[in-house]
Amino acid sequence: MDFLNKLLAQLNDLFKSMSPGARITAALLLAAVVVSIGYLFNSQSAGADAYLLNGQSFTADEISAMEAAFGKAGLSDYTVEGARVRVTKSRQAEFLGALADGGALPARFGDHLTQAANSPSPFTSRAQQEEMMKVAKQRELAMVIRSMNGIENAVVHYDIQKRAGGLGQNQIITASVSVKPRGNLQLNEVQVPAIRSLVSAAIAGLSPENVTVVDINGRAYNGSKIGGVGNALDDPFLSMTRAHKELIEASLRDALAYVPGVTVTANVDIDREMVRNMVESKIDPKTVPIESKTMEKSQTSTAPNTPAGRPGLAAQAPNAAASLGSSSGGGASSEDTQSTTEQRNTAGGTTAEIKMAGLTPKRVAVAIGIPSDYFLKVWQAQNPATDGAEAKKPDAAALTAVEAAEIKRIKDHVVQLIPKPDDPANPIDPATLVTVTAFSHVAPEVDAGPSMVDRTLDWLAQSWGTIGMIGLGLFSLLMLKSFVGAVPVAADSRVLSATMGDDEEDESHKPAGASGAATAAAGDKDPSVKTKTRTLQRRLGGPNLREELIEMVREDPDAAANILRSWIGNTT
Repeated sequence: MDFLNKLLAQLNDLFKSMSPGARITAALLLAAVVVSIGYLFNSQSAGADAYLLNGQSFTADEISAMEAAFGKAGLSDYTVEGARVRVTKSRQAEFLGALADGGALPARFGDHLTQAANSPSPFTSRAQQEEMMKVAKQRELAMVIRSMNGIENAVVHYDIQKRAGGLGQNQIITASVSVKPRGNLQLNEVQVPAIRSLVSAAIAGLSPENVTVVDINGRAYNGSKIGGVGNALDDPFLSMTRAHKELIEASLRDALAYVPGVTVTANVDIDREMVRNMVESKIDPKTVPIESKTMEKSQTSTAPNTPAGRPGLAAQAPNAAASLGSSSGGGASSEDTQSTTEQRNTAGGTTAEIKMAGLTPKRVAVAIGIPSDYFLKVWQAQNPATDGAEAKKPDAAALTAVEAAEIKRIKDHVVQLIPKPDDPANPIDPATLVTVTAFSHVAPEVDAGPSMVDRTLDWLAQSWGTIGMIGLGLFSLLMLKSFVGAVPVAADSRVLSATMGDDEEDESHKPAGASGAATAAAGDKDPSVKTKTRTLQRRLGGPNLREELIEMVREDPDAAANILRSWIGNTT
């Protein structure tokens, strides 16, 4: 507390010793310093360095609606940077409130469908409600597509055409998606099928072939069944060729991962058949009975005995009466049975139906590139240097031998990993399908980025306000120091006044003769000593007493000693 009290007392004395103009100037400079420091802290804690809604990207229509809401609320301290809005960090709540009041908050997934489901009134017809849900679904799909990487805006339209036919109605559903990528970018071959799948899955009965994707910056991608070539990924041959190529290259890169900087390129020739069905039958030389039939046939015959007539010519005479025998004769019978067996035989065998996948690789050729410095590292690993010695360097013959051995080893390794050609009519040696080439590795130029001057200028452009306030504060402090230094010290003035007063009093009380004698005595030594003494005494009233005293001692030590003697006498 004593230190603070002394400091306050010194400041009070200093302030009292200033002139009114100096007091006003010092107060203004002190206020400038305080304001500068406050501005620095405020700009660091609440600067315009926050993006609205955590840096969310907005479409051009959304930004237009947001700017209208900001203007209605009287907010102007914001900046539109691309697809984002930058605002003052401490005023984010005000901007969000303005968006909410103006109905310009960006919609979230599901908002359009929820609003369409809750908006119908009891007087809304079924057709109107279906149309509202259709429009809401179109907006929802467009919002989902806009959230994809690199897409700025999207619009979805679909139509359902009902045709009467037979006992029911047939529907024709088509859709179009207009997409605007950011800048001059174009849709890639992965985004197009993703958009088609999204739209077709959201609309019942819509097939991906009936979805047309239009790239505003590029071309139109028609479905493969509604005309046009369509997307390359819609072609099974091209898509399977790319899939086999990427799979083989990834497998070979993993196998050759021990070679730094290796490059692998595969050329795949696939079979154009989509699906192949094969039926294979094998016949057994031994017959196998498949049907056996036995038939039995029985036959019975009987011969009865009839009475005989009178023998002789009398019985044969004309008009002779018939005569019946009086005796009965016996009968004769016979029975015959036959059995017949029929059997059907067939050749034995097996039948197998095989369904083979199509679009499979028929021939795979691989080109592999090896950096030339890899062979040097292999030779150095095989011929290590002794401790403390420099690494050895091979000659051309040794390096060539290592290169040939490594290329052969890599080729043998790769041959075991690629599909073998399966063409009995045209056999191919798999080793001829692998090519290993050494290339000189040239390091790409590293972009050093912006120079120090550019970074400095950029930093100055961003921080010029802070630097200006710091400069103003330092200038204010220097000015305040100069004003404080210009104020004379009260103690020195009092000492000088006392000294001058004593001298004048002594001169006034001395007689004329004594004064003349003293002057003569002083003149004997140096006539100008008294004049110098008076001059030096007046110079001691300057702002820097120590420097004046040192200069006085150098010019006239006797006069300085007299002045110091008079000061000491006055103080005691």
